[in-house]
Amino acid sequence: MTQKTHERRAIVIGGSIAGLFVGAFLRRIGWRVDIYERSSIELIGRGVGIFAAHLELFESLDKCGAGTVDIGVIVYKRVTFDREGNTIAEKPQLQIVTSWDRLRQVLLRANDRQRYYYGHAFERVDQDGSGVNAHFANGRQERADLIIGCDGFRSSVRAAVAPEVQPVYSGYFIWRGAPNEGDLSPSTRETMFPYFSFYLGDQLQALGYPISGADDELRIGQRRYNFGWYRVADVARLKKMCTDEDGREYELGVPPPLVRKDLIAEMRNEAVALLPPQYLDCLNHVDRPMRRSGEEPGADHQVRTFRQCQRGDSRRGYSGHPGRAD
Repeated sequence: MTQKTHERRAIVIGGSIAGLFVGAFLRRIGWRVDIYERSSIELIGRGVGIFAAHLELFESLDKCGAGTVDIGVIVYKRVTFDREGNTIAEKPQLQIVTSWDRLRQVLLRANDRQRYYYGHAFERVDQDGSGVNAHFANGRQERADLIIGCDGFRSSVRAAVAPEVQPVYSGYFIWRGAPNEGDLSPSTRETMFPYFSFYLGDQLQALGYPISGADDELRIGQRRYNFGWYRVADVARLKKMCTDEDGREYELGVPPPLVRKDLIAEMRNEAVALLPPQYLDCLNHVDRPMRRSGEEPGADHQVRTFRQCQRGDSRRGYSGHPGRAD
């Protein structure tokens, strides 16, 4: 009598980009993969833009079975502006930029949607010689051969297996948004929209690049321009930025609908004095800019135990943007 082959099972904690990549790759080699996401609602617009200067992202999408058809917008050049919006440097560089939403939808198709579960907050894990047991806040327990933490820079998996590793504020915060291409001025569409753009000022950096529009729209005039404004700030200012209209302080950043109106007004006034006109145009066509702080791990620490490992931001934390002003 032939013995039945054991089906290898993996539990992935976190249903964003890293978790979906892990799930897709494991399914390609025959694993059963169950993905557990703490959010109880669909993840939409949690990150705005993703770019790849080389081909690693696209090679990974092909190898995991997700594919790269209509993945993003082709950019042919990088440009740098001065304060007046004049181009002071440019570099031909072919790359494809995509939106977080688009990438996530592509990766979802490479996973089993019936094994993707919302509303499951990870609490703890224990293991023995043959497997691991994952415990969730709603009382659910699941057993598998392997558990992989992909639940972000404030990873609950990392907190459980390596509580000594904590993110450290890296000294800057970001305002960002993605206005519609058709809303921007003719000058902005001509001098900035087709390119990956940069501006470096005193203790600040701005950058941007085109991404797909709503519903993954890639037609000219229907796309968006993802931009970020990086600013140096001390801990006192960060605390102010992380307090909402009602005086409630958030550790991870204030949800966009609750960002204080006085802070948004202050930011817009400062932008007039500090940013090139193209970025100001972008900012003026975003009703409610998003803000987040930059955090990095206290040490370059990768968690691996016998049947547990981590990937994505849960391993290293939120990376500071290269080239930021200090």
